[in-house]
Amino acid sequence: MKSSIYLGAATALLWSLIVSNVIAAPSFDCKLAKTAVEKFICGSDKLSALDQEIADAFRQALRRLADDPVAVDELRADQQYFIEFRDQDDCGAFMECAVPLLEIRRNFLVDISRREREGFAGKWVAADGIVEIGPGKDGKLSVSESTLRGLTSHSCGWDDDGAQMNGARLVSGGGESWTLELTRSGRRLIVDEIPPKEGAISGPDSPHRNCGARGSLGGTFFPVDGRKTHQLIE
Repeated sequence: MKSSIYLGAATALLWSLIVSNVIAAPSFDCKLAKTAVEKFICGSDKLSALDQEIADAFRQALRRLADDPVAVDELRADQQYFIEFRDQDDCGAFMECAVPLLEIRRNFLVDISRREREGFAGKWVAADGIVEIGPGKDGKLSVSESTLRGLTSHSCGWDDDGAQMNGARLVSGGGESWTLELTRSGRRLIVDEIPPKEGAISGPDSPHRNCGARGSLGGTFFPVDGRKTHQLIE
């Protein structure tokens, strides 16, 4: 009986030693790594572990969005865009912000809401931006958006506390300035950026066509529950 106990304890100890010495592996085969960023990830246990966490969180997020096939497709596209965004600048910029960039992506995927959100209020996130909607002035809504232009660039944004509903759309800005038109579709928030009329002079705080990594503040954003901290790379 004692020998069995000792054998079991020895086996458990051996297994714990093996596990503690396992080198973290990313979600892809390092033997097939091609880009500078992939090779950089493979050379770091920390980054490899984060990459695997992102892959796991992505699969779980797809399951949470399964009741909205379009949202599933959009999230797949967002993930592919994130990978392209991550791999830009030939790894130079990525090396400076690798850990926070991957942690932010993991947090976003983990935090995607499990239930469809009603209305516009709340926080919405995508690979390169964050939209926050809440109470504004005089019964209107506030719309705040920050969007990255690239890993080596500053973010640009939008801030308005006078957004109004126009039918099923939430309209922010307008007049002689740029306008953001926000609509809801299933599990998604869709932002369209509308330029001012020809000849109009846009205000100093208005966005421009080159704002945002995609060249616009427009895009598709997903609801997050707020359990995690969401931010842009600083």
